[in-house]
Amino acid sequence: GGLAAALWLRLMPGAYRFAAPLAFVAAVAVVASYRYFPSVIEPFGLASITQPEAIVRVSLPLMFPVSFISGMFFPVVGAALRTGLTTEVATAGTLTLANTIGAAVGSLVAGFVLLPLLGIERSFFAIGLLYAAVGMVVGRLWRAPLIVYGAAAAAVIALAVFPFGQFNARL
Repeated sequence: GGLAAALWLRLMPGAYRFAAPLAFVAAVAVVASYRYFPSVIEPFGLASITQPEAIVRVSLPLMFPVSFISGMFFPVVGAALRTGLTTEVATAGTLTLANTIGAAVGSLVAGFVLLPLLGIERSFFAIGLLYAAVGMVVGRLWRAPLIVYGAAAAAVIALAVFPFGQFNARL
């Protein structure tokens, strides 16, 4: 994702304005990953996913889309920050600080708050909501193109039709 965003930013320097739509698309991808989990895992069954190749075949379609979009988000936000900060060093430092804090706090919150208090299903929903909230904040910070409204609507619709109960119904 980061390499794709670097190429995109080189070809279209104003691509940083698409940071908000990327966050909304990530929210949709989180919901889609959860929604299609049963159909991806069904050919294998939970018990048979112990071999590395089976783990890759199952996890790639479930995790790659959100990971790729998140990978794109980082350099796109960096380019957006660069428009408001005075030096490249200040931009890199600010972006790295935010990313490091997010990684540390995110891991702790996921493992010790979201999963124990909300469970897997509602944690997926909460992560989708978080991506949508990030999209809203980022959309207000930098002049987002009109596509942000379509991406926001897609995120709202995806979250509204989140398949609650799917996890418990299959176990």
